[in-house]
Amino acid sequence: AQKLKAREEQNKTIFQMIYTAECVDLCFVIDATNSMKKTILIVKDNIRIIVREVNRTNPNLKLRLAIVVYRDLHYRKRYEVLDFVESLQKFEDFICSIKAARKPNISDRPEDMAIGI
Repeated sequence: AQKLKAREEQNKTIFQMIYTAECVDLCFVIDATNSMKKTILIVKDNIRIIVREVNRTNPNLKLRLAIVVYRDLHYRKRYEVLDFVESLQKFEDFICSIKAARKPNISDRPEDMAIGI
């Protein structure tokens, strides 16, 4: 309960900072490893909610969005990047294309989180 309250306070602070800004570059780093298969849709929906809320509460804000997706080290397509865009449609198209790594019968392997950062 305390962690949730602390996170809510953090979010409130972040939204207040965004509210006072004129231009914001917002980048999401997404874990799309095999272990995220069951939750990747929830992650993508929450990102959409955040972007909608920022736009709704800050109609004059120039918002640029980016995404970095990382996967396991052994995965052929270890990362994907959408560089900063102002187009919500391009952002949404990219979100729709994100899939978690699918490697059945392989235990959880090391992920390439460093490349995401």
